[in-house]
Amino acid sequence: MKSMTVQELIQFEITQLPEKLAREVLDFVMYLRERQSEEEFMHEQIEIAEAYQRAHPEDVIIATAEEWEAATAPHEQ
Repeated sequence: MKSMTVQELIQFEITQLPEKLAREVLDFVMYLRERQSEEEFMHEQIEIAEAYQRAHPEDVIIATAEEWEAATAPHEQ
């Protein structure tokens, strides 16, 4: 007997589900795709930022959280 791939097992299991549960599976699959897209976008943005920092080190200021808070805190007048 041939062993089934994960995709084949998922397809088989989904065909056994009532429509309502199959819709929940579809919602979850769509969530996973969206999350993957967001993660890929974030990785691309990090790579772009790191490349810019390497090419223009004089333009990039690195600050600790405390330094950032101090620099961006509202000043009393």
